[in-house]
Amino acid sequence: MAQPLVTTVIVTTTLSEKSQPITYTAIYGYGTQTTLATVAGAQTTQMVVPATLLTFVGARPGGLPKTVTQNAPASVLLPFVTSTNVQATPAPAEGRGGVTSGAAAGIAIGCLIAGILLGIAAALCYFSRRRQRHGGHGDVSEVAMTPSKDAAYAQVGPGMKNQDDNSMPQLKNFLLDSLSDQELAAELRDRHHLIQQHVENHYHFHPLDATRVNRQSLIVALSQLGLGQAGTEGPSAETIVSFALDPNTRQIALQHVLSTVILTSIDFNARSPLSMLPTPVATFLQSIPTDEQRGHSRQVDAQASTLALHWWRVLSAFLLHSQRSQRTALTPSDAALAPQAAAMAQALNRFLGYFVEDSDTARFQQDSHLREVIVECAKFGYLLFSQPSDWCMLHVAEHEQVAGTVRSYREGIVSAAGLVKQTDKNGRRLGRSAQTSGTLVVPPVVGWRTE
Repeated sequence: MAQPLVTTVIVTTTLSEKSQPITYTAIYGYGTQTTLATVAGAQTTQMVVPATLLTFVGARPGGLPKTVTQNAPASVLLPFVTSTNVQATPAPAEGRGGVTSGAAAGIAIGCLIAGILLGIAAALCYFSRRRQRHGGHGDVSEVAMTPSKDAAYAQVGPGMKNQDDNSMPQLKNFLLDSLSDQELAAELRDRHHLIQQHVENHYHFHPLDATRVNRQSLIVALSQLGLGQAGTEGPSAETIVSFALDPNTRQIALQHVLSTVILTSIDFNARSPLSMLPTPVATFLQSIPTDEQRGHSRQVDAQASTLALHWWRVLSAFLLHSQRSQRTALTPSDAALAPQAAAMAQALNRFLGYFVEDSDTARFQQDSHLREVIVECAKFGYLLFSQPSDWCMLHVAEHEQVAGTVRSYREGIVSAAGLVKQTDKNGRRLGRSAQTSGTLVVPPVVGWRTE
């Protein structure tokens, strides 16, 4: 059976029969089928219709008769319904099917309050479980890369408080696991052997034609490679040229030039103009200004810069990796290395070219193999760059004990570079070796002139 149409009106009523007039506003519903009476007013005729008080607009005022309440029957004057006396009748209302508007509003408000209470309870449960999981120490956290607590620079400052461990991924779970010192030493010795084979197979060892080459040309070629310059460590250009011109020591000289130039190009600390490191890394290192300070302030700044560069390198190796979750070293493509290798081969051949057989075939084979050697050494450089610890190459040796006597490196030159581990994985400096700061993992090989 269809429900009768119900119309709602808003009525503001003032009960003046009380000692204090009471004014209230309520919403009434009424049907249009029944008219109780008609009242002639100044403007028009008003109808008195039966209605039901659905709900109060605002709070129900105190002092109202008990009959003036929600769902109570009443009568209203139509069509003018504002400031009109509503006469409540005590007769009980007959039930109607369905839910009234007042009941629906009450249900909606109740559901809203229940939802708010449930949300508060869920939030309290979440924070309680998180505090239990972190053992009650949720106000201080350390970044996964932060050095150990016993280091002076590893103290967590006030600015790091109120950071939850779950707010960022633990980087230590993504950074590369370091190779052992022995594995890296074996990789370097493989490159030493490759350079040695290149020299033995692609250069001649007979005297040079004095009409084709002179010492000054060789010295200029070395200076363009950054070798033998005044104020730098290692042998002078004159010494290198003397070794190279002598067929008996030429192999030592050529290996020295190749080892120094190529392995310097993969050294993160060297900032070589012929760098074989990733182009963004090489560009950034070249842009760092040199430190011109002196004294204690320079030492402090150097320590801070070293630590900053350590973490910059570690994070760069992570961010440059195309598949970071694999936790493997950066692997360059041959296509990316080819232009760099070609530029380095061209620079090296300004010196090495004097010692290649004078034929197109020999020069082509020497140049092709030289580029392969450079690429293989560059791959080792990417491997070192990806390690958690800092490493550097060592191209000089202060002395070497030979048959009970100490020889100065000025009497010989390094034909195979050494490898030094400078820091642990947290960037802390390791002990000092005889040659440089750090732990000497692979000593340099020194070639001597025999009498």
